Amino acid sequence: MDLTKNLTLLSSIPADAVLGYRVDNGALKPLIYDRKVYPYISDFKKAKVINIYQKLDSGKPVMEKMTIDKSNGILRMYRLSVFPE
Repeated sequence: MDLTKNLTLLSSIPADAVLGYRVDNGALKPLIYDRKVYPYISDFKKAKVINIYQKLDSGKPVMEKMTIDKSNGILRMYRLSVFPE
C-alpha cells in the first residue's frame, strides 16, 4: 500500500508522530513527519531488511519498532525500542 494515497490512514496519525526507517542497516531516513510521507517505495522494494521506528511526544505508541526481514519472511514488532539518532 502506498501511504501517500491513503488519506484516511494519514489523517488518523497523531500530528506529533514521527516515523523513520533504515534499510539493510543503512542511514536513518524519514518516513512520516508532521503527517507528510517521504519517498520510501524504491528503498523498500530493494531492501532485504527494513527497520521502522516510531516516536510520539504525546504518549507511548503501541509499537516503537518493526523489523521486516523479506529474505526470511519474518516480521517482528517491538513494543519498546530506542529511536535512533
